[in-house]
Amino acid sequence: DFDRTLCTTKAGASPLQGNHSLDCDLVAVCTAHERVLIVTRSSRSEDIAVFLRRHGVRARLAGQDESVLDEAAVGGASGSLRGDVWVRSIKREGLRSKAEVILAELGSEGSATGFFVDDDIKELTDP
Repeated sequence: DFDRTLCTTKAGASPLQGNHSLDCDLVAVCTAHERVLIVTRSSRSEDIAVFLRRHGVRARLAGQDESVLDEAAVGGASGSLRGDVWVRSIKREGLRSKAEVILAELGSEGSATGFFVDDDIKELTDP
């Protein structure tokens, strides 16, 4: 999750508007792993990816190629970005729940490990 978990944003607000910060412990987790998936209800997934890149996290939307990292890298150097974070928006993608995305992702990996972080347990369950 992004709002009120990884970032101080609330209710789907753009992290590019106002003064927002990231949770440094969760950023460390994001940058320490080969692949991290942020699944959010917010429709501002592009803003989220840009915000993360501005804070040194190698982030892009699902389906974007690496050229977006070169164009928007911090200080113009994509090599300075850490991690491999993909941002998915269930609103923008017309999906039912975060659980739908996570289950599909874990199923496609064959053998995968998942670590779930959210500010509300209801966000992690499929109704």
